[in-house]
Amino acid sequence: MRAPPRRVLLPAQWIAAALVAYFVGRTLVDQWATFKTTPLAADVHWWPIVASGAIVLGIYALLIQTWRVLLAEAGQALPFMRAARIWSISNLWKYVPGKLWAIGAMSEMARRENVAPAAAAGSSVLSVILNIATGLAIVLLLGWRWLDLINPNARGVAVVLIVVAAAGLIALPFTLRRLGAFAGQVRGRDVQIPAPPPRAIAVATIGNAVAWVGYGIAFMWFARGVIGAAPGATWQYVAVYTASYVVGYLFLFLPGGIGPREGVMVALLTALHLNTSKQAWLIAGASRVWLTILEIMPGLLFLASDVMRRRSNKPD
Repeated sequence: MRAPPRRVLLPAQWIAAALVAYFVGRTLVDQWATFKTTPLAADVHWWPIVASGAIVLGIYALLIQTWRVLLAEAGQALPFMRAARIWSISNLWKYVPGKLWAIGAMSEMARRENVAPAAAAGSSVLSVILNIATGLAIVLLLGWRWLDLINPNARGVAVVLIVVAAAGLIALPFTLRRLGAFAGQVRGRDVQIPAPPPRAIAVATIGNAVAWVGYGIAFMWFARGVIGAAPGATWQYVAVYTASYVVGYLFLFLPGGIGPREGVMVALLTALHLNTSKQAWLIAGASRVWLTILEIMPGLLFLASDVMRRRSNKPD
């Protein structure tokens, strides 16, 4: 099947970019409106907030490198900056309802960099699955002793989730083959997604686990920057952030998991006596705005760089 001509691809790219910009902009406006109505004055200290942002950007670099390792295990090579461009721009699609858009965008952009479609799709799906699985494992490991504070039946639910997550990892090779068959039907061509080798799964699992811990530390520093203090242990902030993010991700048709993520974050911050209810809502709202900026900024910078490069290469 022939690739669409450039005169078709270019307008499609602009339409897609406009769609992403619309959903991102709408999300930011809603977040800012909620943030402004929070009935609490912030005691802002900027250096912890800046440190938090630096940690988050460092984690992005780690996740990009983890994705490159998965591609390398599949026999595909991609330079770091090109991988960073693909990862960052496809990340913008998280704000379009239905998180599978981001996976599709990553696969298609990787294909244009001469990465095999099967490897691109397989590594993208594997990254998402392992990200959720490791996040869930960290939450259950760190938060087992305070699950009863949330609900008397929480530990029973946790056991079920552990069994489901383990079964999902065991079934991963079969799942990827089925996904390849489905992708082949959609694309009208044979797409076979090979089962990832154990080393690739181990590397990706470690990378995602380190990323979750880093996110939690960044969240603790951010809370300190917003309200002037971060009472409690570091592991509590790791557990709170990871749990809220994983829950938000599971709501596929909410852009960025907005709503459920903040609700879980507030519930856990107050249940662990880390913050008052008003403080928790302030931290949840402010972190949503801050992390949205950090998520979209690299992608927008890469898009701006692409536009500048096209203009410089355009004949006079």
